[in-house]
Amino acid sequence: MLYSIQALRGFGAVAVVIFHALTLYPELNFRAGAAGVDIFFVISGIVMALSIKENAKPGIFLLRRVIRVVPLYWVMTGLAILNVYIFYPGASVGSDAVVRSMLFLKPANGSMPLLYPGWSLNYEMLFYVVLALFISFRRYCLPFVALVFIFLGSLSEIGHFHEFYFVKYYLLEFSLGILIGSLFKRNIKIERGVGILFLIFSFALFALHNYFKSEGFIAWGVPSILLVLGCYSFENKAIFRNKIVQMMGDASYSIYLVHPFVIWAFERNYSGSIVVLFFGIFLSIFFGVICFRWIEQPMLNCMLGFVRVKTKIQVT
Repeated sequence: MLYSIQALRGFGAVAVVIFHALTLYPELNFRAGAAGVDIFFVISGIVMALSIKENAKPGIFLLRRVIRVVPLYWVMTGLAILNVYIFYPGASVGSDAVVRSMLFLKPANGSMPLLYPGWSLNYEMLFYVVLALFISFRRYCLPFVALVFIFLGSLSEIGHFHEFYFVKYYLLEFSLGILIGSLFKRNIKIERGVGILFLIFSFALFALHNYFKSEGFIAWGVPSILLVLGCYSFENKAIFRNKIVQMMGDASYSIYLVHPFVIWAFERNYSGSIVVLFFGIFLSIFFGVICFRWIEQPMLNCMLGFVRVKTKIQVT
């Protein structure tokens, strides 16, 4: 495990929480918080490059990914549907929207999934499915998938291609994550001085594009990649090995899926106060950690216990 990458998972989740919580106090500008998702996409490519073995089997690989991602998302999507029926009795949730959300399909009419963080999971699942399709290429699988995603991602800014839901610049982040992970796998080191430069330019780009409220790969993808590389150069530093920092990384997925419920609760009752904003951020993180400890982790362990008996695989 790379401690810096695990720490960045927590950092990315908190950044997204802050970005969404700004609906409680719109006077602040933290558009860069949305780049937490871009960081996730880069990390996802890195993790796949580090974890896929040459003898991996497509079915087992996809099963591992499904176990890791799907159960908690389905539980939280179910709660999101319940939230609509309880607090918005006049609204209705169509079966089409439920199916599209649960199966990671394109939402109808350009809308979001029922649990809005699920939009990023649509791209994650696309990434996993494509990897599974080409995993039989053995050592050529990762380079091939990276090149395919670079090609598709580059089409996202070309006229008609921009209309295709799954042809977006996020694919570039997956592919570059694969390439970075392949370098990490070979134990290639980054000098601290170079890492500092990466971090300086990363923060400068985040600040610049936050100010101008930019969008796209240059605005958020490039600084996210620089941030990952810069933090990796400090891999052995104590700050990344800190128990709280690592715990935040462990709980990042739960934080990511739980925080909309906290924000929705505050939006129904309070808004327009910076105190409410900070309280909403704190409770989003707090309940995310609780969810990880009492729902995600036990559920994952239970499913893994069954799957290991049947297939003798390990899921990380």
